[in-house]
Amino acid sequence: MKDKNIIPREYRRSDNTSDLDDIKRYLKDKEIKPEEALKYIIEASRVDPTHPRTQWKLLRFTMYLWERLKEQDTMGKFRKKKDTCFEVVNQKKYKDLYSAFSFNPRKFDELKEATNLFKLVGDDRQTPFFKKRFYFYEKTKTNIPQDIIDKIR
Repeated sequence: MKDKNIIPREYRRSDNTSDLDDIKRYLKDKEIKPEEALKYIIEASRVDPTHPRTQWKLLRFTMYLWERLKEQDTMGKFRKKKDTCFEVVNQKKYKDLYSAFSFNPRKFDELKEATNLFKLVGDDRQTPFFKKRFYFYEKTKTNIPQDIIDKIR
């Protein structure tokens, strides 16, 4: 997914990058205090991995990433994301975790779950959750590199 560059041109270099000097200039021009800017940065990048809903989301994303990696290893290419989501939701591991995290474990609907996972994976607001610090290769303690996560997401 390519991020839209929201940084105004006057605060970017010719190669579309910015550094701390550009940020300082922007904050000074807009009369934004450093404390206020830091508060927004922290709030925007905060993910609480101890919250049960966040844990469930991260587990679903982990199973999705593992399935995508498996597709790449076995077929050499990726299936459609929607198909991958259906495959993840049909796994016994997913259903067991759903029962553990769900408020209504009797109402498991595979189609609805797969559709929700598909929407969640494609939602740009979920980008803070797709950081390498949260994901490891299956049965290892090795982080999945960020460039691979971005590619297979």
